[in-house]
Order: sequence, then structure tokens, then C-alpha cells
Amino acid sequence: MRRAFFLAVLLAAACGRAPKPDEPVSYRAPDGSFSALLPAGWRVDESPGESRKAAFFGPPQGSRPFSELIGVYFHAATDPASAGRAYLAGPISGPGPFSPRPVRVGAASGLEVTAERPSPNGRSRVAQRVVVVAVPGGFFSLEHAWPADGAASPAFDEFLRSFQVPAGR
Repeated sequence: MRRAFFLAVLLAAACGRAPKPDEPVSYRAPDGSFSALLPAGWRVDESPGESRKAAFFGPPQGSRPFSELIGVYFHAATDPASAGRAYLAGPISGPGPFSPRPVRVGAASGLEVTAERPSPNGRSRVAQRVVVVAVPGGFFSLEHAWPADGAASPAFDEFLRSFQVPAGR
């Protein structure tokens, strides 16, 4: 009897194991609008905003902990593809020629631009990658920002690969 109990406890522990410290963590938005994988240790902010669904801050260690941002925003639009292109062509891409690049986003396709601009405090520069993905009723903008004088972590690429919008959205 004791042995059966002990085996049951071991089996339950094996099935419900905790993720490893460097293993990505599955994230699902509280409203069910999207899901994606996040790097372990990144902070989540689900505070509401006009179009913001969630923001993620990381990496948790390194020379500049929590200096990167991945933001997920939804913008309602009657013509999602055109509205997404207009969003990228506006202040996001800045001055100069507008040439968005195609990119895979989960099972969908999107458009991407990269820009560099002064930080909000004006003392440094921030690099930013913005990807738009058209969905019924609007588009998502997926945005990654980091200090321009440093290299971005690979977190955004993994986030893009894993980003999913539920069917019918």
C-alpha cells in the first residue's frame, strides 16, 4: 500500500513538472485574443491601454536587465491589410523610404519595419522592430524595443514564431 502511494506521488510530480529556468513559458492573453511563448523570467504587464493587450519586459539578467520591451497591440480596422501598412508607413518607420519586409508570424504572414529613434528621456537611442499581422476586424502590431547601442535578444523572433490568434478572431 505504501509503495503504491509513493509511486502515485512520483507519477503526479513527473506529470506536473515545473519549467526549467531557461525554458520558454506559454502565455495566453486574459481576453483570449492571442497566445505565444515568452522567455523564462520576462515580466508581464497586462494593464489596459487604448489598444494594448500586453507588454513583456526582459531579459531578467545580463548587462541591462529588463531593458527590452515586447508589446502586443490590437487596432480595429475595416480594411486590416491597408490599415496595417498605413500604421507601418506613419511615424513608426520614420523619414526615408518605406520598405516593409515580409515576415512569418506563427502560421500567418506579416510585414515588418525596423527604426531607430531618441529614447523618451532624450539621452539615448532606442531601436524598434514593428510587425503588423492582419486579422478579421483589424490588425495586431507586435513591437520590440531595446537600447540601440546594444544587441537585441532573440526573444522577439521566438515570440513571432509562436504567436497565434484563435480561429475566428
